Amino acid sequence: MMPEEYNKYNKYWAYIVINAKFSAYLCIIEVTFFYSLV
Repeated sequence: MMPEEYNKYNKYWAYIVINAKFSAYLCIIEVTFFYSLV
């Protein structure tokens, strides 16, 4: 694998991981908010 390709691949995965963490974070906030209302 070429260094450039490897770099693109790493950025791609970093983006996915950050998005997944962000989504999970939002999900937790929504759930805690929902349970605080109940």
